[in-house]
Amino acid sequence: MVIAVSAISGVLDSLPLLLQQLEQQSFALSGLDHQSIGRLKDEVELIRGAFEQYSTLENPTEFTRQWAQKVREVAFGIEESIDRYINGVGDAGNNVASGGIAGTLSRLAGNLVGKIKLGPAHRRSISDELKLQLERLHVQFLEKPTIMSTTTAQPDLYSPRTTATNTDLQLASRPPLVGMYYAREEVTAMVLDGDSAAGIKVISIVGMPGAGKTTLAKEVYCEIGEHFQHRAFVSVGRSPDALCKILQGLLSDVADGNDRVLYQDAINMDELKLKAIIRDRLQHKRYLFVLDDLWSTEAWQEVWSCFPKNNLGSRIVTTTRIEGVAKACCSSHSDCVFRIPLLNESDSETLFYGMTFGSKNDCPPGLRDASMHILRKCNGLPLAIVNIAAALNKTSPASALKDFEMDSQPNKSTYLHGMKEIFDQSYNDIPPQLKTCLLYLSIFPEKREIRRQRLIRRWIAEGFIDEEHGVDKEETAKNYFDELINRNLIQPVQVDYDGNARSCRVHPAMLDFIVCRSMEENFVTLVHPGAGGRRQDDHTPSSNSAIRWLSVQCKANNEEDQGHGTAAQTKGSAGLSHTRSLSVFGEVGAMPQLKKMEMLRVLDLEDCQGSLDPSIDVLPMLFLLRYLSLRGTDVSRLPPKIGSLRHLETIDIRSTRIQELPPSIVDLHNLVHLLAGMISLPRGVGKLTALRTLSFADIMKSTASAVQELADLTNLMELAIFCSQEYKVNNLLTVLQKLAGHRLRSLIVASSSGFWMESLHSLPTPPRYSLQRFKIDGLNDAIPKLVASSCVNLVEMDINFQELSAEGLSVLESIDSLLRLCLCIVSVEQEQLTFRGFPGLKELCFRCRNLPSLSFSAGSLPMLQQLELNFQECSSSSSQEPSVSGVEYLPSLMQAVVAFPREDVGTKVVADVRKAALVHPKHPHVVVKTGKEVSSVGDTEFEELHRLSSHTGC
Repeated sequence: MVIAVSAISGVLDSLPLLLQQLEQQSFALSGLDHQSIGRLKDEVELIRGAFEQYSTLENPTEFTRQWAQKVREVAFGIEESIDRYINGVGDAGNNVASGGIAGTLSRLAGNLVGKIKLGPAHRRSISDELKLQLERLHVQFLEKPTIMSTTTAQPDLYSPRTTATNTDLQLASRPPLVGMYYAREEVTAMVLDGDSAAGIKVISIVGMPGAGKTTLAKEVYCEIGEHFQHRAFVSVGRSPDALCKILQGLLSDVADGNDRVLYQDAINMDELKLKAIIRDRLQHKRYLFVLDDLWSTEAWQEVWSCFPKNNLGSRIVTTTRIEGVAKACCSSHSDCVFRIPLLNESDSETLFYGMTFGSKNDCPPGLRDASMHILRKCNGLPLAIVNIAAALNKTSPASALKDFEMDSQPNKSTYLHGMKEIFDQSYNDIPPQLKTCLLYLSIFPEKREIRRQRLIRRWIAEGFIDEEHGVDKEETAKNYFDELINRNLIQPVQVDYDGNARSCRVHPAMLDFIVCRSMEENFVTLVHPGAGGRRQDDHTPSSNSAIRWLSVQCKANNEEDQGHGTAAQTKGSAGLSHTRSLSVFGEVGAMPQLKKMEMLRVLDLEDCQGSLDPSIDVLPMLFLLRYLSLRGTDVSRLPPKIGSLRHLETIDIRSTRIQELPPSIVDLHNLVHLLAGMISLPRGVGKLTALRTLSFADIMKSTASAVQELADLTNLMELAIFCSQEYKVNNLLTVLQKLAGHRLRSLIVASSSGFWMESLHSLPTPPRYSLQRFKIDGLNDAIPKLVASSCVNLVEMDINFQELSAEGLSVLESIDSLLRLCLCIVSVEQEQLTFRGFPGLKELCFRCRNLPSLSFSAGSLPMLQQLELNFQECSSSSSQEPSVSGVEYLPSLMQAVVAFPREDVGTKVVADVRKAALVHPKHPHVVVKTGKEVSSVGDTEFEELHRLSSHTGC
């Protein structure tokens, strides 16, 4: 009940203070005197301790689970009572900065003193409602379970894996490997590569649960084990007290015939003694050990210390589902990390049909659709395919396949029962707050790409994130996101130059597990509108629980799915009065009525189709709203009274028809992110002092005074602006200089003319700024040298040139801090452009209409990993066909993308890059794109920028 843990913690922290303040202001609740308040303090402390214990349980008793559910409902009831009370007294909640129960109760306690005048009716109402909730809390204290778990023992770390080392593995008759041939060959080459007289080398296999890491390691072990004098396959696992057992198993494998007595005595040895003996036995031996299923760097360091670091070409292979552990194992430059891929479509079919019917050809035609449904659900995850194929073989495959296709509820799914144990291990290994964030992903539809920024802003708005050790909420939320990727619980989709993922996706099998867990926790309610208003795969909470997190998922433009309403609507509006979060995917007509959802904190309608304007005027009634996304909808306006939403932190109206903001928006003093498309700055914008992100501000449409007010936004970290009127630039540049001297980290400047260049050149050299990301459009020929000299922390640049000269390129090469550079160029001054610098650059995108010859000098771009050459309007009629040379001199290159608008141009460039890749030591992957594929290559943010510019007619 991880949601219960996070919900109750704020109440437990703030409730005593609230009660004391109420008593001081003569708002004492009937029957609650000093002694009663003292008793309540003691009780909530004990309940908090019980919840902290509960959050660590892997197998809570049913009574404990029900008790936690009841306490959660009481905790939410208290918070909702207080929030309704604050709403009723007007200004009591105007200065809200924090969300969640703790913030709600604390601000009530702070605002009661001398500020609020209550009439008798309000006084009786708050007294009666709070007293009722507190009495319920007292009842739950009396019912607190004494035995919380069915078992306190850690799960057997050696099950289902072997409990000891196994030298032979008895794999001589193992079945042929499906889809892992190339992976086996690559890992085998990694193991055998290098001098046999060299030092110890570590190869770590990492991937998501069920990807086949253990299977691959066993295959490699059996393939090459005979090359080593000593070898063993060791299962490690999660148990913290398993080290002695592992060491005892290792000793049994390294001991020879004369040491059997020593091995029998090992049961009584401590860890230090065992390690010393193992090191002694291996000191002069070439050995191979596979350490399977590592869970922590601490476990790795303990086992690693057993092995002597001789120069006999010994090898260690590890498997883990955690990226950080894999990297910790491979700290030496000679070590290798192998990220195991999922099966492709062909191999998935071979594995599934082979296990179920013998071959694909033997599958009856009537079962092909059901089989493909299963394969889409498994999405290349070997363990999922194996589990469901094995389950189908226990009965009639034909009837079982049809049952599977009809029954899509994860808690009843056949294949998920086989996956649950392996997913449970990962789930139980993460802390409670991370569990909450993971379960929250059940809100999103299957295979949906989820932007990082969207997710972490929603987590914060929900109250899931607290500041930790002085780190603010956004950074903490980003760390949570990164940790879920690190543990392979979610999959990165778009990855930046620095290795950070900009978006993620949840594997369908993992999503089903998350949905199943969410149902057990009575967390997210999933509704799929369909015929009759309800589909079989709706997931709703138990009858005694309110709907608090609601996700409505329907197919847009699907006639069958429209006009039926949601299952939530069939419950009536009263059933949604407790809803805290509403997400609608697809058709907006399926959205429940908003006016009854007064507890709503998150409203996300991104990319919904259909008319939203009739619902817009209800928004000011949602007084607790913190996150509002109308992105990608056809909405044309925001309500005039939007400023009454004093808790609102994020507004996302990008890609809508909204071109003007209501004047009251400047009253949103807690607004942190204002994301729009080419909107004019409202008068009074300087009042939005909490603002960190502002995008896109159209300076052309804004008054001079509004532009000057931007300088007051000293917390601004990301700013995107559009300006094509020269007379406004000087005032704007003064504002930008002031902002860059504060917290500004990212600046995007769009223009349709080149006067920016002259204006930037005319500026005096400013002090050194902390700007890290700089994108500018509309430069004539070169970037001002003051940017290179002042922005010493610049790591990312996107520049749109009319023409690039050798001198302009030289200025860019002098920015040593750059990690990513995207050059969008209309033309190049000379026929050949040579790159000589960029010592730290990891990603280079070169986009040009014409096709110049490019060369990379030896010693240039030593850290470059990604190279993209995108030629959008090239012609093959030039007298001398352009070329690309020196790609083989880029020592760190991993991938090169070459894009042309047609297949009949750029053939020599493609040939040059492919030839260089063949002689390159790392053989970088070469991707060639032509035609429509070219438009998908490059920086999407600048493409959006140009789209917005053209939309305004500039």
